[in-house]
Amino acid sequence: MSLSENLQNLRKIKNMSQEELAEKLNVSRQAVSKWESGNGYPETEKIISICEIFNCSMDQLVNGKIIDMNNNMEEIKYEDTEVYRIYKDFLNNPYGMQDTLFEE
Repeated sequence: MSLSENLQNLRKIKNMSQEELAEKLNVSRQAVSKWESGNGYPETEKIISICEIFNCSMDQLVNGKIIDMNNNMEEIKYEDTEVYRIYKDFLNNPYGMQDTLFEE
C-alpha cells in the first residue's frame, strides 16, 4: 500500500478528521487531502510527526499495509510471518488446548 492509502487508513482508524490531523501537523487541511489523494508528499519532518501521532514506523507508513485490526485479523505488513501465524492461532484457540486432551 502507498503512503496515501496508509495515511488515510491510520486517520480513519483513529477517528480523526483531515482537519484535526492538519492542526496537529501545523499544515492546511488541503495539504492532508493532497497527501491522501496521492497528489503530493509530506516533507520528511511531517512524516516523522505523522509516525509519532499514529505510533507507527516510517517503513510501515511508507511501504507497509496499515489496516484496522478490529475489522481484519491481519498484521501490519507481516501477514506471512511466523509471528502472525502464532497470533492468529492464539486468537482461534486462546488456551492452546487441543481436542485430543479431552479424549479418553
